[in-house]
Amino acid sequence: MSPAAPDQRVNPFRRNEGHTIPNPPLKCAHDEHCACHVDIDHAGESYELFQTALTGVGTLQNAGLFVAVGGPTGCGKTSLVNRCATWAQKRLEAKGAKTLLLNFSGLERDGQTIDRRVRKVGTRMYQEISRNQMFVKGDLPQIDRKIDLEELTWTLSNAMKPETALIVVAPPAERSSEVAQYWAATQRRMLLFSESSDESLQRRCENEWKINEVAQPVYLKTGPLRTGDGTVFRDARINVPGLKETFPDLDPDAIDELTGGQELSIGFVQTLLWKIYEHYKSNPWPTGDTVRLDDLTSFIKREI
Repeated sequence: MSPAAPDQRVNPFRRNEGHTIPNPPLKCAHDEHCACHVDIDHAGESYELFQTALTGVGTLQNAGLFVAVGGPTGCGKTSLVNRCATWAQKRLEAKGAKTLLLNFSGLERDGQTIDRRVRKVGTRMYQEISRNQMFVKGDLPQIDRKIDLEELTWTLSNAMKPETALIVVAPPAERSSEVAQYWAATQRRMLLFSESSDESLQRRCENEWKINEVAQPVYLKTGPLRTGDGTVFRDARINVPGLKETFPDLDPDAIDELTGGQELSIGFVQTLLWKIYEHYKSNPWPTGDTVRLDDLTSFIKREI
């Protein structure tokens, strides 16, 4: 079978949300077993742990839920957060709750102190709730710009109508001390996610942050690609119409061979595959119309 002309070729890794945005996106409409959901390392068991934790607090009316997600850089933390947040919104609405999902993961953070970043999240929460009066009883009280996040979320929680729920995805945190501020600010009617690569996060969440009468914490973890995961990742991403017609195939073992038994960042692999297929959209395809290990390694040396 001859390969398609360049103007007919597609990049199987060019998903709607773009190669730099983690999978699954918050807008993924599927429940399970789509290309967005790839259970790498601890992702699957962490997803199930979250489902159990949220089920335990019902619709968040009597107790909120705080979710801390840890793991090395590029290992899929944001993907796990997105997957959990999407499922939570669907489940809460199925139980009769009105939900508002606020995603602050892309909020500007460079050059700002931890306290300023956290207050900025609080201010945005207040602004978004103010624009959605269907969630609050009457007018929201005026707040001071320097009000701390815990006091602000307490005010919002008390102002929210019964059977409403606020789902907040905080920006990635550099340190567990920043995550701790989000934990302290989690109130009834709130589900709050925070992620960090800080190695102390798991210890602090499991040993220092105790369940209180307002909310409970749960720690989720993700990890890098390991031997065998590469094939799973490849199959989920490349299973699209036009295989071997509008893009070259990818050797199922190529990613695992690339690791050489070492762990690889999911983000690195996703970016690498996106770049190499962008290259093949306008350049000659590999011999045999299959991307193999030597194609990946030569491309890395040439382009990355």
